[in-house]
Amino acid sequence: MPLDTSWMVWFTLATVAIWLVITQKLRIQVKKEVGEAKVIPVRDVECERFPDQCPCTTELGKGIA
Repeated sequence: MPLDTSWMVWFTLATVAIWLVITQKLRIQVKKEVGEAKVIPVRDVECERFPDQCPCTTELGKGIA
């Protein structure tokens, strides 16, 4: 006699639906509390270079200008 596993499909669909509703409500709540995030453009970012003595950057970084 085969097992009836059709209830798993409905349980999974219900779980996903509940998860989506909760996530949407949390998103709305966070937007109300924090407000819209303002993006500040970053200009003239200077990357820190590794010293030439580091074997990783010396061997792996060959040919990088």
